[in-house]
Amino acid sequence: MLAARISQGTSMVLKNSNGRVAVSFEVDGTLTDASGNVTVTIVDKELGTTLVDAQTATNLSTGVYYYDLGTSNTSRVRRLKATWSGTFESTSQSRDLYYEVVGGYLFTEKQIRSFDQSQLSSTSTYTDEMIRDERARVTELLYDWTGINWIERYGYAELQGENSIQINLPDRQINEIISCTITGASQTVSDLKIDKSLGIVYHKDGTFTFATRAYPLNVVFEYSNGYTQITDGVDRIAMKLVINNLVASQIVENARSFSDNAGQIDLILEGGPQHNRTRIPEVNAWLDQHSQSIVIY
Repeated sequence: MLAARISQGTSMVLKNSNGRVAVSFEVDGTLTDASGNVTVTIVDKELGTTLVDAQTATNLSTGVYYYDLGTSNTSRVRRLKATWSGTFESTSQSRDLYYEVVGGYLFTEKQIRSFDQSQLSSTSTYTDEMIRDERARVTELLYDWTGINWIERYGYAELQGENSIQINLPDRQINEIISCTITGASQTVSDLKIDKSLGIVYHKDGTFTFATRAYPLNVVFEYSNGYTQITDGVDRIAMKLVINNLVASQIVENARSFSDNAGQIDLILEGGPQHNRTRIPEVNAWLDQHSQSIVIY
């Protein structure tokens, strides 16, 4: 049975970069090359626009293939759907994987390898791929926990107009409106004014008209949101989380307390009272200060 997964830590690729995306193919759990070439077709996930049409991927190592998007396809933040196709087990097969072009990273591999007590300094124990994958996961976690994107990311929203000059986007910290349509008609982006911190968009030359039966979600936005540079020490918080997640602990995950020569130490479980999402007090305090989506119990 063929399985495919994002490889080389390429789930998030950098804006204005060469934009490498990679895949690993496994047959019954073993990395396996295709019989012949692997091709890839890449489309804009939301709009369906084809960016790369059935191009041959490069075989990096057994079962691992990559394709470089080029700077023309990474000139702005966006989400991508890649269809990788090849012949495996004598059958032509395809798998879809999803990637994202982002405006920056929370930290670099070099930064985290020397951070704190250099716990991730070993490139053999903690590969760049492991660090990149965990960095992407922590990027999502921080968004889920705080309601803010701490790097520049793509946003897409289909909303219901109410014949008002303003409408609320589902995200805050808006950088720019990439495109907007109302009931299928393209709007001039310069006619839109953004309250960036609150995510409110004002129409200076019209209204966000009522939805119709044909267009129940008649106002469609593409936009960039999130911080365009590291702020409020989020890099430190992210690196602490990644180290905590990657470095094995002697304390079992569901332990409520443990004892050592200093005595008994009580642990607050993730998701417990006082918004303790993690076992790291500094991280929990930072989350309490910066969260816009945490519910107070």
